[in-house]
Amino acid sequence: MGRLNTALLIMQATDMADRTDFVRKDPAVVKAAKEACTDIAQAGRSTHALFRETRSAWERSDTRYRPAQG
Repeated sequence: MGRLNTALLIMQATDMADRTDFVRKDPAVVKAAKEACTDIAQAGRSTHALFRETRSAWERSDTRYRPAQG
């Protein structure tokens, strides 16, 4: 079984961390992340409105099938 070159492993891990940090701070990435967060928040609000309207419609439809009272 081969030996693990820990010095190389540490160097590669450090390089990967530096590269990840560089990409994370890139202005285009930051802008896209902010836009994505805004879009996700809007999607959540839209989904909530969809469920609310669906529930309301379901409750309204219940009265359509009841026999008239009185």
